[in-house]
Amino acid sequence: TMPNMADKLARSKRCTADVVALGQRKCWSEALGTALAARDQGLEISVITLGAAQSACARAGRWAQAVSLLTCLKDLQLESNIIVGSSAISALNNGGQWGQAVALLFELRKG
Repeated sequence: TMPNMADKLARSKRCTADVVALGQRKCWSEALGTALAARDQGLEISVITLGAAQSACARAGRWAQAVSLLTCLKDLQLESNIIVGSSAISALNNGGQWGQAVALLFELRKG
C-alpha cells in the first residue's frame, strides 16, 4: 500500500542519514550494523548507504569489512561506483593489503 511504501522509503532515508552520521563520527561498527540491519529488515538500501558504511570502515582501518561491502552490493544487485571502489582500494592500501588493492583496481577497471 502507498502509506506502507512511503513509510519504508522514509525509514530507508533515515537509515542512510544515520549511517552517514555514524561514519562521520568514525563509528564503523555501528554504521555497518545499521546498514546491514536495514537490509535484513527489508528496507531498500542504496549505494550511498553502503558506501557510507564502507567509508566508515575504511577510515577505521577495517579493510576486510570495507571490502566485504562490495560483495553486499553485488548481492543486492546494486552497481558499485567509483567512490565505493576507491574507498575499498583505500581501505586495502591503508591496511597494507597492496596486492589485493591492485587486484581490486584491475577488477573494477574491467567493470
